[in-house]
Amino acid sequence: MERAWCVGVKKGSSLMAVGFDTGHVVVKLGDDKPLMSMEPNGKIVWSKHTDIYNAVIKPSDAQAEDGEIMPLNEKELGSIEIFPSTLEHSPNGRFVTVTGDDEYIIYSALAWRNKIIQNQC
Repeated sequence: MERAWCVGVKKGSSLMAVGFDTGHVVVKLGDDKPLMSMEPNGKIVWSKHTDIYNAVIKPSDAQAEDGEIMPLNEKELGSIEIFPSTLEHSPNGRFVTVTGDDEYIIYSALAWRNKIIQNQC
């Protein structure tokens, strides 16, 4: 689109606009919301960039009011080789699949060890 003349952002959003000689482009940049997955027994796994954390919701925590913030004891499990786009537990809760960058990795949920690395989704 030839030369770029201006760049603008919308405050509080992930939108960026760029003006060119022959038109303009509006781009939505990715957000930094953590990805999460919870298995049926209350074990939660989430990511912040490439770092992985876990926590457990105990049955006594389940008595909380709807919308109430529950304090969780988070534990860092380690890091992953790819930037994740999704996290998902297996139906039995023993494995977690991390997908991103046209590949996926299956980890064991307890020890966070690689089980399978696949380069093509």
